[in-house]
Amino acid sequence: MSSSQRIERLYYAVKTERRIRIQPWDDGSLQLAVEAALKVNPIETAVSNSVMWSQRKNNGTNRNPSNVLITTSMEIWAMMLKEIAPKIVVTAGAVARDVIKPIWPLKKQINLRLPSPLAMAILAGRTDQRDIESQRKTIQRLLLKYPTIFEKNKRFKELYIWHAITETNKHLNDDA
Repeated sequence: MSSSQRIERLYYAVKTERRIRIQPWDDGSLQLAVEAALKVNPIETAVSNSVMWSQRKNNGTNRNPSNVLITTSMEIWAMMLKEIAPKIVVTAGAVARDVIKPIWPLKKQINLRLPSPLAMAILAGRTDQRDIESQRKTIQRLLLKYPTIFEKNKRFKELYIWHAITETNKHLNDDA
């Protein structure tokens, strides 16, 4: 592959789109989480993969990043976060948490689950539906505002909104 193809291969959208896709941002899950939990317009935030490079298995699926890629990404993130100085960092999934947590103060960090179907199915099995219903007003507002995001995996999107609000509230209460 050329340098460009190697950079663009991760979640590369339809060739005519000519854009790199960042999951789970592009499926809307993190956008909903940001707006619901942080009460921030997702357009006013920045998003990136925590590990700057990816590896593929022989069958073409993503492989967990090597320690070298994780360490190198941590070094880059340490420099970038110092420059950017964000008010808060939200991570999604264990890899992102493990890259960012050691280099950025935890008090400015919210660590969410990765909103993959498997992770959401596990969380759904551990969550009482009444808990999710406690956030029905917020879920309904976001459903009306972003109906296309809810077209796929609506139940998991609702669960992720609840999860993001719950984790953010825990974080805010811990700081009080």
